[in-house]
Amino acid sequence: MLKIDTGLEIILIFLTISQVSGYNCNEPTGSDCSWYKDCLENINTCGTQGYALNYALSYCNKYEKNLNKFSSEGQKWIAAVKKCLQLKLASLLKSKVNEKLSCAFIKQFAFDSHLPCYVDPTGSRTYSFCSLSIKDKYEVVNTIKGAFLSEFVATVKGGRDLMNKCWFNIKQI
Repeated sequence: MLKIDTGLEIILIFLTISQVSGYNCNEPTGSDCSWYKDCLENINTCGTQGYALNYALSYCNKYEKNLNKFSSEGQKWIAAVKKCLQLKLASLLKSKVNEKLSCAFIKQFAFDSHLPCYVDPTGSRTYSFCSLSIKDKYEVVNTIKGAFLSEFVATVKGGRDLMNKCWFNIKQI
């Protein structure tokens, strides 16, 4: 049996996280929905009912499919949100490099990142769900409507928090 010291083991795990299937999993661009499958799911397997495959990949692909229904500002917002969501998950993977994360923890972490990514995906207040046109907001709801069935509680809570943030600028707990 091959014995590897802990330092080398950590380096090997980090290298696995940083480069999977030719992607730089630590610095996703948001331009490719397959990051969820090739990086998040590959590094921390949760299967078809986990966040990466059941939710993130599915809805990322739906946004891609519906992209032409959005205005140019809406398309820029989608690109920024996709990158923001992937970067938040990549930072989680990097911070927990030497431990397996529970699928429930990943899912909760991901859903908790939706509000800040929807409201200010770039961190510079350049794009926000709050400033999208009514038509673009309608297309967002139309794109994610299936989530009301698969993730009802998280979707309703996220929608409520987003509306509170946009309309009343209420800080979320």
